[in-house]
Amino acid sequence: MGVTCIPILPSRDLAATADWYAALGFAVGGHWPDEHLILTHPRGIELHFWHHPAEVPERNDVACYVRCDTLAEVEEIHAAWAAVVTARTGIPRLSAISTDGPMLETALIDPDGCLVRLGTTAP
Repeated sequence: MGVTCIPILPSRDLAATADWYAALGFAVGGHWPDEHLILTHPRGIELHFWHHPAEVPERNDVACYVRCDTLAEVEEIHAAWAAVVTARTGIPRLSAISTDGPMLETALIDPDGCLVRLGTTAP
Protein backbone atom coordinates (compact mmCIF):
# COMPACT_ATOMS: atom_id res chain seq x y z
CA MET A 1 0.00 0.00 0.00
CA GLY A 2 1.39 3.37 -0.99
CA VAL A 3 0.76 6.65 0.75
CA THR A 4 0.67 10.01 -0.98
CA CYS A 5 0.68 13.41 0.66
CA ILE A 6 -0.65 16.30 -1.41
CA PRO A 7 -0.36 19.90 -0.19
CA ILE A 8 -3.32 22.26 -0.19
CA LEU A 9 -2.06 25.77 -0.82
CA PRO A 10 -3.96 29.08 -0.62
CA SER A 11 -4.89 30.98 -3.76
CA ARG A 12 -6.36 34.46 -3.99
CA ASP A 13 -7.80 33.69 -7.44
CA LEU A 14 -8.07 30.07 -8.56
CA ALA A 15 -8.36 30.90 -12.27
CA ALA A 16 -5.25 33.12 -12.11
CA THR A 17 -3.40 30.35 -10.23
CA ALA A 18 -4.36 27.81 -12.91
CA ASP A 19 -3.15 30.17 -15.64
CA TRP A 20 0.17 30.90 -13.89
CA TYR A 21 0.96 27.25 -13.21
CA ALA A 22 -0.08 26.29 -16.77
CA ALA A 23 2.98 28.16 -18.00
CA LEU A 24 5.04 25.85 -15.74
CA GLY A 25 3.56 22.74 -17.36
CA PHE A 26 0.63 22.06 -15.00
CA ALA A 27 -2.85 21.11 -16.20
CA VAL A 28 -6.15 21.54 -14.41
CA GLY A 29 -7.29 18.24 -12.93
CA GLY A 30 -10.35 19.75 -11.29
CA HIS A 31 -11.72 23.23 -10.64
CA TRP A 32 -14.57 24.24 -8.37
CA PRO A 33 -14.79 28.05 -8.71
CA ASP A 34 -14.30 29.93 -5.45
CA GLU A 35 -13.62 26.64 -3.65
CA HIS A 36 -10.87 24.30 -4.85
CA LEU A 37 -8.38 23.69 -7.67
CA ILE A 38 -6.34 20.60 -8.52
CA LEU A 39 -3.27 20.94 -10.75
CA THR A 40 -1.21 18.08 -12.16
CA HIS A 41 2.22 18.05 -13.80
CA PRO A 42 3.46 15.45 -16.30
CA ARG A 43 6.27 14.51 -13.85
CA GLY A 44 3.71 13.36 -11.28
CA ILE A 45 3.49 16.53 -9.19
CA GLU A 46 0.00 17.26 -7.90
CA LEU A 47 -0.87 20.48 -6.12
CA HIS A 48 -4.23 21.41 -4.61
CA PHE A 49 -5.35 24.96 -3.88
CA TRP A 50 -8.14 26.37 -1.79
CA HIS A 51 -9.71 29.75 -2.45
CA HIS A 52 -8.42 32.32 0.02
CA PRO A 53 -8.97 35.81 -1.44
CA ALA A 54 -7.58 37.54 1.66
CA GLU A 55 -4.15 35.85 1.39
CA VAL A 56 -1.30 38.35 1.60
CA PRO A 57 1.60 36.98 -0.49
CA GLU A 58 4.28 38.72 1.58
CA ARG A 59 2.95 37.07 4.76
CA ASN A 60 2.07 33.66 3.34
CA ASP A 61 3.97 30.96 5.25
CA VAL A 62 2.48 27.93 3.49
CA ALA A 63 4.94 25.57 1.82
CA CYS A 64 5.34 22.10 0.37
CA TYR A 65 8.24 19.91 -0.68
CA VAL A 66 8.36 17.95 -3.94
CA ARG A 67 10.96 15.18 -3.79
CA CYS A 68 12.51 13.98 -7.04
CA ASP A 69 14.37 10.70 -7.46
CA THR A 70 17.41 12.22 -9.16
CA LEU A 71 19.28 15.49 -9.61
CA ALA A 72 18.62 15.17 -13.35
CA GLU A 73 14.87 15.42 -12.66
CA VAL A 74 15.37 18.50 -10.47
CA GLU A 75 17.53 20.09 -13.17
CA GLU A 76 15.03 19.30 -15.93
CA ILE A 77 12.04 20.73 -14.06
CA HIS A 78 14.07 23.72 -12.84
CA ALA A 79 15.20 24.52 -16.39
CA ALA A 80 11.59 24.49 -17.65
CA TRP A 81 10.41 26.67 -14.77
CA ALA A 82 13.38 29.05 -15.14
CA ALA A 83 12.34 29.71 -18.73
CA VAL A 84 9.11 31.19 -17.31
CA VAL A 85 10.03 32.54 -13.87
CA THR A 86 13.14 34.65 -14.29
CA ALA A 87 13.03 36.67 -11.05
CA ARG A 88 15.40 35.63 -8.24
CA THR A 89 13.90 38.06 -5.72
CA GLY A 90 10.40 39.30 -4.99
CA ILE A 91 7.15 37.46 -5.64
CA PRO A 92 6.97 35.34 -7.75
CA ARG A 93 10.52 34.02 -7.95
CA LEU A 94 12.65 30.91 -8.54
CA SER A 95 15.97 30.25 -6.84
CA ALA A 96 19.00 28.63 -8.39
CA ILE A 97 19.56 24.98 -7.48
CA SER A 98 21.38 24.83 -4.15
CA THR A 99 24.07 22.20 -3.94
CA ASP A 100 25.13 22.91 -0.36
CA GLY A 101 24.30 20.33 2.29
CA PRO A 102 22.55 17.00 2.04
CA MET A 103 19.80 18.25 -0.29
CA LEU A 104 19.99 19.51 -3.87
CA GLU A 105 17.00 21.79 -4.26
CA THR A 106 15.37 24.89 -5.66
CA ALA A 107 12.59 27.08 -4.31
CA LEU A 108 9.65 28.44 -6.28
CA ILE A 109 7.49 31.20 -4.78
CA ASP A 110 4.21 31.59 -6.66
CA PRO A 111 2.23 34.86 -7.05
CA ASP A 112 0.30 34.10 -3.83
CA GLY A 113 3.52 33.62 -1.84
CA CYS A 114 3.28 29.82 -1.64
CA LEU A 115 6.66 28.10 -1.40
CA VAL A 116 7.16 24.97 -3.52
CA ARG A 117 10.55 23.42 -2.80
CA LEU A 118 11.78 20.89 -5.36
CA GLY A 119 14.73 18.69 -4.66
CA THR A 120 16.48 15.41 -4.04
CA THR A 121 19.08 14.05 -1.67
CA ALA A 122 22.73 14.52 -2.61
CA PRO A 123 24.44 11.40 -3.92
